[in-house]
Amino acid sequence: VNGQLKEALENVGGADIVTLQTGDKFSLCDVDFEIIFTIDDLCPKRLRRFNDCSFVSKMTYDGQAIMWLGDAGIAPSKIMRKRYSPEYLKSDIVNVAHHGYNGVEPELYDIIGANVWLWSLYYRIVEGFLAEGADTSLDYVQYARKIHSMENPPRIFYHKGANYTLKLPYHGEEDLTKR
Repeated sequence: VNGQLKEALENVGGADIVTLQTGDKFSLCDVDFEIIFTIDDLCPKRLRRFNDCSFVSKMTYDGQAIMWLGDAGIAPSKIMRKRYSPEYLKSDIVNVAHHGYNGVEPELYDIIGANVWLWSLYYRIVEGFLAEGADTSLDYVQYARKIHSMENPPRIFYHKGANYTLKLPYHGEEDLTKR
């Protein structure tokens, strides 16, 4: 980005640049990835929100599926809900799209059905969204409230100022390590 890619490639002795496409599959050691959304899926419509150019991938390791939603928003969410079966989208873990600010539709999370969510916002920010008196005219406040009022609430890991590692496959608290 901003000229740094060329420098990074020079520092590692060069590398192939691959443009990901929906349907691409690849593996890194024992981890499988499938690309399930890219900006090309919006065509022929125009890009309305910059974050919708994010790609979405589904990662599988040792039978456990993780949905990486990136910064996908409403348009990619609608496309994925239309294109894929609920069985295909089902995942054990999901990262909350766009840090929890106006990401994908709450309905997509219902379909994904993950029981563990990775939410990269500080919890104190989310607490503000949920607090009495929060400005409910803001989309992201409404969004956080929808997610927190889901019928079957997931286990949510928020960013709390430290790095954590989830040992995969993830089975519970004992697999969470703070670094």
